[in-house]
Amino acid sequence: MPQKVIALCFEAAGEPASMNLSFEEFEIPDPGPNEVQIAFLFSPVTPTDILAITGKYSLGPLRKLPRALMKDTYVAGYDGVARVTKVGQFASVPKHVWEKYFRKDDIVIPLRMGIGTWCSHANIDEKWLLNLSCDPFSSKSTPRSFSPIHIETFSHLRSSIFTGLFLLRMSFLDMKHNHWIVMSEPVDPISWAIISLAKVRRANVLVLLADQPEMKGPARLDPRKRILKDHGVDCVLLESEFERYQEEIENMRIVALFENGSAPSVSLFIPFIRVGGSLVNYSLLCGRNKADPFNVVYYQREEEIHRAPTLARPMEYTYNSHMDFTEHHFSTLDYEMDRKLRNLVVRSRIKTPTVKRIPWSARDQVLEAVSAVETQDTWRDMYVFDFEA
Repeated sequence: MPQKVIALCFEAAGEPASMNLSFEEFEIPDPGPNEVQIAFLFSPVTPTDILAITGKYSLGPLRKLPRALMKDTYVAGYDGVARVTKVGQFASVPKHVWEKYFRKDDIVIPLRMGIGTWCSHANIDEKWLLNLSCDPFSSKSTPRSFSPIHIETFSHLRSSIFTGLFLLRMSFLDMKHNHWIVMSEPVDPISWAIISLAKVRRANVLVLLADQPEMKGPARLDPRKRILKDHGVDCVLLESEFERYQEEIENMRIVALFENGSAPSVSLFIPFIRVGGSLVNYSLLCGRNKADPFNVVYYQREEEIHRAPTLARPMEYTYNSHMDFTEHHFSTLDYEMDRKLRNLVVRSRIKTPTVKRIPWSARDQVLEAVSAVETQDTWRDMYVFDFEA
């Protein structure tokens, strides 16, 4: 029986993103060979989505509307979490094998970015889905159930949490409880993921914030500080406080700096990085500036030179597209790592900031959320589309 679909789509890249989108309604058939039909539960609105809609992202959308609609139209959305509703027959394996790969009501996330997650339902090739409810390679695997808050967090798992893990790995550090990482103001899901993962490793986190001259009252009452502390950040420092606390900073074992493109720059802390420490600039990963080429710059301090603010020659990781990045790095994250990250979410070791859930049925609110993410450059509010509200 055909399934009705409501999708948020665009025909050609253009700005502003919110004005370039339109809702489309159509039907999809039962899943074909090697396909799984899914119903989306949550899908976040991230800077990556905005860059894709406006044509500034190196990986364009991959899924078009059915040809019968006579439109060259793409489904927006790069990340999400869904529930399996129907399973097609996997032509490449026997029935008794493919039946345990995906079962009705299993919770899945897309492995491939660009498949279009801002829609109610979709038929997706099984190789581009990761089943979080069970391990298809284990004979002892039994389906798992998750709470709504965990399922919501899973919607960030692939593009944000996995990327945060990769960036932490790039520093080649075995983080310990007395180590510190310093990062710019977290205005994107990747930065929040780095904070959570660093806390899993028991490292300390310092966030550097820009001053807000218009704010009234003492700096200690800055509402941003309270929000960061509530999410596990150990120390929040305003740019104007940097010189006052240099002695304390000198005594910190700072092993990594993370630069996401927001002001002020963490380069202020370069003289205080320990030998072997690193600076990772991932501003293009989180929607700061045009993301083409897809680029990460990594610096490492090799030796002590009288606290001079110098770093080793940078190593630049450049990819022709986001797909190059995901295939090169996510392919190394096997099912064992998938399960570990999933279990960290379930045990509430990995969290995302408080998000505003937007009912998918409230179309005006959906477009307003896209516009809000597009226009807000600092202290970005987090939105997620709720398809069952």
